[in-house]
Amino acid sequence: MRAGSQKFILVTVDSHQFVLPLVDSHNFFQVKHIAPIPQTDDRIAGLVYHDGHMVTVLDTVKILKLSSSKKNEQCVMVGCNQHCYGWLIAAAGELVEAKRILTDKKKAILSKYILVNKKKIYILDIAEALKELDLHDK
Repeated sequence: MRAGSQKFILVTVDSHQFVLPLVDSHNFFQVKHIAPIPQTDDRIAGLVYHDGHMVTVLDTVKILKLSSSKKNEQCVMVGCNQHCYGWLIAAAGELVEAKRILTDKKKAILSKYILVNKKKIYILDIAEALKELDLHDK
């Protein structure tokens, strides 16, 4: 990796591309069954048990207000504040590098992006998603 650059992994949600900062704690897996949580925000898909962890699965399509035409059946598990959360995605892709992270005036969850082949690719920010869902530690 070049000095001053950061690695990301491209992910597809519905037909849109996003990136996640590459960290060792990411764990990609196929979603078999999500246990719904009664009387909760519909952007929270439910819970799954994976690799010894209870994972709160976030419905990425609903959080990002995308129009969904196909099912996102993979999950990427990320840790945040001693908890495990999962983004529902359609597919994981290649690794990309960025020298810098840029900001946009969109809502907080999609305020940061990188350029990949001169195209804006927004960063999925778990901390901002949890704030929007009011799940962050207070």
